[in-house]
Amino acid sequence: MWVATESPGSRSSRTTATPPCAHWVLASSGRPLVINSTDSPAAAELTADPAFAARVAALPFRPGQRVLVIGASGGVGSFAVQIAAAAGAEVTAVCSAAKADAVRSLGADQVIDYRVQDVADLGVAYDVVLDISGRSTLRRLRRLTVPGGVVALIGGDDKNPVFGPFGRSLRALAWAPVAGRRFVMLVAKEHYRDLTELAGLGTAGRLTPAVDRVYPLADAAAAITALAAGEVRGKLVLSVAPDTMNP
Repeated sequence: MWVATESPGSRSSRTTATPPCAHWVLASSGRPLVINSTDSPAAAELTADPAFAARVAALPFRPGQRVLVIGASGGVGSFAVQIAAAAGAEVTAVCSAAKADAVRSLGADQVIDYRVQDVADLGVAYDVVLDISGRSTLRRLRRLTVPGGVVALIGGDDKNPVFGPFGRSLRALAWAPVAGRRFVMLVAKEHYRDLTELAGLGTAGRLTPAVDRVYPLADAAAAITALAAGEVRGKLVLSVAPDTMNP
């Protein structure tokens, strides 16, 4: 791919509006393109939505804080666990038992299997709560957070015909003044600066790509099937062999 801001043949980190499964894609200069590498920090740019991950990195994590990550085994969740742990926070992660070891290896101090235990039953209030699953109610998240704490929302599963997944975020904005919590909506707006920030975190050793498996492009259907079945820890990578990229 070539864009005006880069020389022909240079490696690029851009995404497309629709994730491609192809040898060649067309992307604007303001978006990253998936690159054919699983090396850090390059793969770090692949393993989570770069805009979301960069915004997670900007959250106010501090040493000694208690941080809760709900939905910790995916691309954004795995970044959140690492970034909070690197800041010196005590991290509790919520995911399935099958993915517990992988999440623990990223720096989580405690891993909760949501299928057998409700994190609310621990009786712990957290300084920062990240709800990446999008399934928790606002009242539940408030109970999990200390007064004045931060609740970071990513997505949601609202069936609102007008606002869709943003319905929960809009309700949080309206409720925040009386809830005694700071609700933060992490909205993705892709820009090359986000990738630059993530690459810097990877180079500094603060992020490790959470890549479960690498599939050749010809096996893209099998990769999507595994992803849909919930078998993936972190993210999958589709590899394009250099000798197949001639236009």
